[in-house]
Amino acid sequence: MKRILFAAIIGLVFTSCQKQIDVTSSSTSTTNNNTNNTNFGVSTAVTSESIKQGLLAYYTFSGNAVDASGNANDGIVHGASLVADRFGNPSSAYSFVDASGSTLNNNITINTLHSSLTTYSISGWFKKATNSVNIGGSIFAGDHPASGPGDLNFAIATSNSAEWNAKNQTNISVGITTETVSNKSTNYSDGVWHSFVVTFNSNTTALAPTNFQMYIDGVLLPTQSLYQSQLTTDSAPVTSSVLPIILGNSQGLNNAFPGAIDDIRIYNRVLTQSEVTYLLSAK
Repeated sequence: MKRILFAAIIGLVFTSCQKQIDVTSSSTSTTNNNTNNTNFGVSTAVTSESIKQGLLAYYTFSGNAVDASGNANDGIVHGASLVADRFGNPSSAYSFVDASGSTLNNNITINTLHSSLTTYSISGWFKKATNSVNIGGSIFAGDHPASGPGDLNFAIATSNSAEWNAKNQTNISVGITTETVSNKSTNYSDGVWHSFVVTFNSNTTALAPTNFQMYIDGVLLPTQSLYQSQLTTDSAPVTSSVLPIILGNSQGLNNAFPGAIDDIRIYNRVLTQSEVTYLLSAK
């Protein structure tokens, strides 16, 4: 009787362990397959390790703009000031508004991240000041060099719509906006932290609005095409060897964000909905 009971217990423990191993193996395999994925809406088991895949730079802004990814793409702070983050931790986010309420040309410059990527994501958090209803500003700007210096820009516009687009030096742009979407959020100037993820995905050199996606607070936004003219000979790298990446302002340093940003991540792949959801609770 004791032998039978002992064998049953051993069998139960082995089965339990085997299930655990199988689940872990499946999760790791699924996440690895998404390293260069172009599949949207695929549910995967996201972990603290899998979310690091394809991570080029990560800025926690814990007292400075050092790259926490280990890739040494450190930012240089120009005029921006340290403020409390969304958890209330002091000196753990950057504001681009000075004591007088002016944003001027405040920014964080990243000079070392030069790569001609055609698939990538930028994620992070922003808090727009309550007195900035009629003031817009850029959160992320990369160089769009195919036609000469230009802008690859994610911004909250003066109408409180979100815009994610590429623009060349002659102001021809392509991308997406929530400007004319009937159910858009119009209250980003609420002094509350909002998460964002913007993605770009293309296997061709021609830009189109379908290459761009925007998530705010974990939700894929319904958008309107921002399509003045298709840049048929242009691709959209995050940046090039010409101009740096700018956080909190535009490439021209004339559109500073009227608020604060935090936890900026830059990837060389498109994040899935599962990963976007995971980042909502990541600390």
